[in-house]
Amino acid sequence: MKNKFTGKTLLSGFNSEQPFYADEALTQELDLGSLAHPVTTESDLSEDMSNVVYRIYCKYLEGTWTILDSESKVSLGNGNYYLVDDVTLKTENLYINNDMERDDCTVFNPSLRFTGTIKGNGHKIIFKEPLQPVYQRQSTLFIGFFGVLDGATIEDVTFEGMNMNIALPSGSNESIRFGFLAGNIINSTLKNVTLSGTLTIENTEGNNGIRELINSDVWFGQKDEATVVEGCNFDIDVTDNRQSKT
Repeated sequence: MKNKFTGKTLLSGFNSEQPFYADEALTQELDLGSLAHPVTTESDLSEDMSNVVYRIYCKYLEGTWTILDSESKVSLGNGNYYLVDDVTLKTENLYINNDMERDDCTVFNPSLRFTGTIKGNGHKIIFKEPLQPVYQRQSTLFIGFFGVLDGATIEDVTFEGMNMNIALPSGSNESIRFGFLAGNIINSTLKNVTLSGTLTIENTEGNNGIRELINSDVWFGQKDEATVVEGCNFDIDVTDNRQSKT
């Protein structure tokens, strides 16, 4: 027998803010803790089979989603994310340079190809600590908080306190393109996205050797004409310490 929830993600019951319902229109919230089964005797069961079950309705999302609330501590990989509250990204004590120094940083992958969806529902993705500095030689041409947004959708969300440091070493590919949000954006949709943060470009041999590390928009490296950007605001304070900029 095929499960009716195959290919779906249950939203009701995730937390106290996501209720179950007593009606198909999802207008009458149901307190599961108050339910008592009406069957009290064997005669109740034999005379009226409708007493056997309750009919309970729920909200669900099509597809496979990770539901995030204020208790969640995650790193954003490639997938679908649905926010029901503000969420703080995961931090770890990580290396911050080639001298093996460590500090508390927000975990991320600067070359990640993201093909999923983020539905923020008006909530925030909060960066409690700076992102781990990008100090190692990169194996891809596009880097950023997301390396590439490819067929992705990001909507109704605020990225708050995203602080990034770029310190590429010698031998880095001179064609690398950096975007604060994404190095490259392909056939994607961004609606009602707000981003605030700081970018520091260090005076390293790798940074100085790149032909066009950032463009005037800063938040993306390059994007195609199929990409839709509506109602977005990107506020990025840039400090560029490269020799070629002094």
